Amino acid sequence: MRDEIKLLAGFVIGLAISYFHWVGLIVGGLAVGAVTRSLKIALVSGFIFGIVVWLAFVAMLSANGMVGKFFAMSPLQYISLVLTVIATTISASITNFFSRSLQYKT
Repeated sequence: MRDEIKLLAGFVIGLAISYFHWVGLIVGGLAVGAVTRSLKIALVSGFIFGIVVWLAFVAMLSANGMVGKFFAMSPLQYISLVLTVIATTISASITNFFSRSLQYKT
């Protein structure tokens, strides 16, 4: 139960920072990756965090009435989705490579 609270806190902190700056994607990925016990869970957590951030971005565009224009620019939505997911997934996986206590766990 304690790990889930830490994971949720990492999600919230990363989402709050990414609202103001794109560095929040990396910080959020690092935060969700740091509390996981294995590399697989870190990758999945980073991927899900990236999807959540991108959906929050689309929701913000929708609230401002800009989502139609965003989806009209055909490659832009795909590029933004891919870059968001890649940045969060890679940053979540990096924390597991440097943690000695998690090195031998699966």
